[in-house]
Amino acid sequence: MELKFIWIEDYKNVKQTGFNFNHSIAQEFQYINDEIAISTDKIQTPEFFFAENISSVTAIVGKNGSGKTNLGEFMNFNLAHVTNGALTVNFVGYKGILIIDKLIFFQESIKIKNIEDLESIGYELLDYKNAPLDNQGGRKWAEMSRNKYIYYSPVFEFRYINIRENLTNISTSYLAFNDINKTAKHYNLNRDFDTSYDKTDFLKAHYVNEMVRQSDFILNYNTKEFIGESPTNLEISIDLVEENRLLQTPSFYKKEDPKEIYENNLWDELNNLEGNIWNRGYAELSNYKLPEKDEQNRFEYYLIPVENQKDIFRRLFLINFFKIVLKTSDYKFDVGFFTSFLHEPEKLVSIGFIKKIFLVDNKLQSLINDCKWDAEKKRIIVESDFNSRAKAYSSLIHNAKLDTSIYKNKKDFLDLLRLIKEITQNRLSFHYQFSNNYSSGQQHLLNFYSRFYWAKNDLLDSEKNITYEMFRDRIIIFIDEGEVALHPEWQRLFFNKTVKFLSELFHDRKIQLILTTHSPFVLSDIPKNNVLFLDRNDDGNTEISDMERDNTFGANIYSLLSDSFFMENTIGNFAEEKMKSALDMLKTKHNDYSKEKINELKYIIDSIGEPMIKEQFEYLFNKKFGYDEISELKKRIIELENKNNQNDSN
Repeated sequence: MELKFIWIEDYKNVKQTGFNFNHSIAQEFQYINDEIAISTDKIQTPEFFFAENISSVTAIVGKNGSGKTNLGEFMNFNLAHVTNGALTVNFVGYKGILIIDKLIFFQESIKIKNIEDLESIGYELLDYKNAPLDNQGGRKWAEMSRNKYIYYSPVFEFRYINIRENLTNISTSYLAFNDINKTAKHYNLNRDFDTSYDKTDFLKAHYVNEMVRQSDFILNYNTKEFIGESPTNLEISIDLVEENRLLQTPSFYKKEDPKEIYENNLWDELNNLEGNIWNRGYAELSNYKLPEKDEQNRFEYYLIPVENQKDIFRRLFLINFFKIVLKTSDYKFDVGFFTSFLHEPEKLVSIGFIKKIFLVDNKLQSLINDCKWDAEKKRIIVESDFNSRAKAYSSLIHNAKLDTSIYKNKKDFLDLLRLIKEITQNRLSFHYQFSNNYSSGQQHLLNFYSRFYWAKNDLLDSEKNITYEMFRDRIIIFIDEGEVALHPEWQRLFFNKTVKFLSELFHDRKIQLILTTHSPFVLSDIPKNNVLFLDRNDDGNTEISDMERDNTFGANIYSLLSDSFFMENTIGNFAEEKMKSALDMLKTKHNDYSKEKINELKYIIDSIGEPMIKEQFEYLFNKKFGYDEISELKKRIIELENKNNQNDSN
């Protein structure tokens, strides 16, 4: 179902304004004098112009404050609220009109006089109180649920966007505050857990999840065309309790219910196994401590044999894995099972669910052997606080490095990852990320692609869980200034690569792409009839700018820049003021300027990069101060000749 038109009564600085979105039919809509008018003389973009599965593209262009982001916000509130054939609980409604395919939703206080005329040409009109579908009695829920909305913005800002199951929000602002909850390391909301040890902060959770998203994209997608050569050094680390909410002790711990006593015993067993490793580990560590010290005695140095690193890593990895299995699986382990598995696995029978546990261990051991383990000395900071000291010690053996350029290494890791997610309902007990030296622009692009890759997988997961197996066959993607922070050359490539990537990623869906931009580099890739030009009126409110503009597609980027819609001037404001100041000096009648002032004036003129402007300034300078370049050069030649004669006489 295509989004065709939105009319907004009053939302922030958008007031009584209609927006036509490019779609597969040559139509434009207006709401005027309480009627919806439809015209069919719009220039139509040829089918498959952008890509075979991209039905339409709309670019929204405007200066800061013209309402681009507010429009996107309104769309999120009023379109992406349908979920699994029902309405989400939290929504914010605003007065408006939305036209989606042959459905016209309008807020009940808005008058539409020509309803019969619209119905006669196949439109169905549905009024609502707060948001579309909120009183439709289920008539259109299933149909509307076939649309999936994805919202991306790289900007961190304090805008509020509700959590909506039909909207995958991959904006930086949303993820920064919600990664801590929507993560493979978040506790199960159906269980009650003790949060007294919950020290994970929002930004740390966001960083960890961003790194995992990036890694998943690099590991599973052919990324070369989009980000160039990918890093291959994958770092794998075991989570500590403050890094993973799933490792927190359940709050039913030490209660008296028989079921809880049983689970308490299992948790006791795992905690004791972990404690034994650390107790033994600390004792072992003293054997590997080197005598050298720094001058301030701030560091301790260790050299731990590789086999010891592997052994401790394996057991800690499995203990964390078992803790998460307890929270995500209904399997009833025998008390003592975990101890036997770590120390006497030959006494256990590998059948059924236990066979999967053994398979995890086998794949883990294979991965451990694939990894590169540092045989060099390491140092830790000497800490007085016990928890800080424990973290420091754990850093000596918690990390493994894997070269994913080797096919077997990459396959072993992905096999283990898939198996663990299958057993733990997509939960994780460890962290992985690639080590890279990317610039901020490269990181920006990597985040862009990896978030959409994650959104695709999130979509696939949601479809598996939908009661009626609803297939979301259309994706409406809103990208808010996706080219921000990119070098001009990368801005020039951004739209083409984005279209290729999204059409490839969502190859089995129809895509309607809506994007906002400030960049003429992006605009030159988009035909004018696909562009909404927004401006601000004298009251600061949004208005649709005059459409009598030159064609944008294939337009010279410098010509687009010189359009007053983008910039009032093509010269930087600082340079402009300096040049105006210089011009004022040249236009005054008096010449009694200090030598320093004249030198500054000459410096400004010599620094001007535009030849024609520079020539005019030089003409005015010579006219005012009687400065003749030829005479000055002759004078300089004479000075040099005299100096040369003096050197000869000496």
